[in-house]
Amino acid sequence: MSGRSVTLTGTVPDELASIEAERAANRVTGVQAVTNELAVMEG
Repeated sequence: MSGRSVTLTGTVPDELASIEAERAANRVTGVQAVTNELAVMEG
């Protein structure tokens, strides 16, 4: 985490996992911005 921003990176099994990770990051106290760079695994 840099300041009040979070960048999510890596891979997740599906789009729902990506959305849930972003929502969880947004719930962390002090976080004002989330950049979601998670890649969804195919197949």
